Amino acid sequence: MSKILSSFTETPQTISIEQLATALGCNESTIYMWLKDETLQLPKPIEVGKKMCFIYEEIKEWLFNRPRLNCFYNKNLNKIEITNEESLNSPDIDSLINEQTALEILRQNKNKFLSKRNAIVMPCVVIDNNTHLFFSELLGKYILLQTYM
Repeated sequence: MSKILSSFTETPQTISIEQLATALGCNESTIYMWLKDETLQLPKPIEVGKKMCFIYEEIKEWLFNRPRLNCFYNKNLNKIEITNEESLNSPDIDSLINEQTALEILRQNKNKFLSKRNAIVMPCVVIDNNTHLFFSELLGKYILLQTYM
């Protein structure tokens, strides 16, 4: 079972900068860079004890409002490719997984896709040019369950 966004929270209300970076598949310095970039409008962290944390609901709202583009997993190239085509799908933000986790799931299951095409189109949340998040609940819709094989 892959770790989805909500599994990284410090408490039900907060998520630390370290945990957010892990959940998004980036490093902490990237989070600090995003905080300085006013165009991204990342919510400001608060101090909880000796840790800097974000309010989890603010992070979910921020992610919900980030641009969504269509992407596809190219089985032949074994990679996820992002298109410039806007996606209108709005699955549960709590189901987001980072790109490394999504690739691992797709690579492990590339021979079990319901589609016979070489690519499966799905939405992703775009944070910046290097960070994209994927909806784990949508990946399962494209993969045959082991019991059906």
